[in-house]
Amino acid sequence: MIRGLMTFTALTWVSTVLAGAARGDVIATGENGIQIRIVRQVAKPSTEVYDAIVGKIGKWWSSSHTWSGDAANLSIDLQRAAMIEALPEGGFCRHLEVVFHQPGSTLRMTGGLGPLQEMGLNGALSIKTSAKDDGTEVVLTYNISGFLPGGFAPLGPLVDGVLTEQVDRLVRYCETGSTDKAKNEIIPATPPDGIELVDELVEISCGECQFDLAGDRCDLAIRRNGNAMFVDGFGIDD
Repeated sequence: MIRGLMTFTALTWVSTVLAGAARGDVIATGENGIQIRIVRQVAKPSTEVYDAIVGKIGKWWSSSHTWSGDAANLSIDLQRAAMIEALPEGGFCRHLEVVFHQPGSTLRMTGGLGPLQEMGLNGALSIKTSAKDDGTEVVLTYNISGFLPGGFAPLGPLVDGVLTEQVDRLVRYCETGSTDKAKNEIIPATPPDGIELVDELVEISCGECQFDLAGDRCDLAIRRNGNAMFVDGFGIDD
C-alpha cells in the first residue's frame, strides 16, 4: 500500500500529530469540514507554471502519494475532465473531476483525493496562478466537507502536509527541472551504536515530508532533541 495520503494507518495519524504543524495552513476547521490554503512563489512565468500543473503532474507529484507507486501513471485529462491514475491490469482511479479550467489562470477539481474518496468525503480543490514580482504566485485551496466520525480536526494537518509536499515539489520542478530537495546544511548528530531510548518521547514521521531530510520518497524517521535521523530496518508503513 502506498504511503502518505494514500494510506491511513495508525502510524500516519500518530506521526502527523507528533510532527507538529505542516507548512501550509489549515485556515478553518468545523464539525462538517476543513479548509486548507497553501501559497507559494515561483520564479517562472505564470503560463509556464500553469502548464506544468495541468500538463506535467506526473513529473512533479510524488510517487509515494499514488495508488500505483508511480506518478508517471497520473495525469490531468482535460478531455475526460478528470485527474486520473492508471492502475495495473487495466484499472484506474478517477481521483478528482475537473469542473473549471481557465488556461493560464485557474484549475478547479471536485471530489475526495486519495482515501477521502472511500471515506465518502467531498471537496473542491482550486489551484490559481497569477503574475507577481517577476514570477508567479500559486494559491492552492482545498475545501473538504462531509461526515467524519471523531471530527475533522485530526484530518486537517495530514491533508495539509501531503498537499504542501506536492506544491513544494511543483515549485522545485518549475524552477530547477527537478523535484529533489537541496541537501541539508545541518547534519543531524549520529547516535551511538546500540542506543536505547527508554521512556522518552520522540517525534516520528516521514523524514522527507516533515523533517526536511534529503530523499525523494517517504522514509521512516525520528526527531530527538531537534536532531532528525532515519530509522534503519523499518519502513514508513511499519
